[in-house]
Amino acid sequence: MEEITPMNRTQCAKTKEYYGLGFNDDEICSMLEVSMQRLTQTVEKSPSLRLAKEMGTKMMSLRVTEALMHSAMGTRTKTKTLKVRKAADGTEIGTEETVTTTEVAPNLAAIKMWLENKTDDWANLIDNAEKNLNVNVTVDGKSITVNKKTDNISPHAEA
Repeated sequence: MEEITPMNRTQCAKTKEYYGLGFNDDEICSMLEVSMQRLTQTVEKSPSLRLAKEMGTKMMSLRVTEALMHSAMGTRTKTKTLKVRKAADGTEIGTEETVTTTEVAPNLAAIKMWLENKTDDWANLIDNAEKNLNVNVTVDGKSITVNKKTDNISPHAEA
């Protein structure tokens, strides 16, 4: 690889800052007006920049994961509003506090994405859960299947 002039101290400091904010290499090159090759070589030679890049990537991944989890689980927020009560002459006679709770339902697309990316074999988990709805039971020597979800009972055919 051809030797490229390393970035100056100001550019290196900005690079650390940008990595910490979650920017990727393309964005940093654009903001600093440097080539990808120059950035790559500078980062390769600087342990502190490599660490900043690694930590920035991990922090951004954690932020996105946390946002996805909140969307998947749904949220509840409370907002407090204070209203000053005044007498007819304009003097304050007290305050009135109102609390409003807002709920956001779980996002099914976020749940699916979470399961697809966080669970090794989520499809098998779902299949197994559906299979586990059916329980085989022996009553008076006869085998039957009970569906726990519907309470349907089906006798097994005798062999």
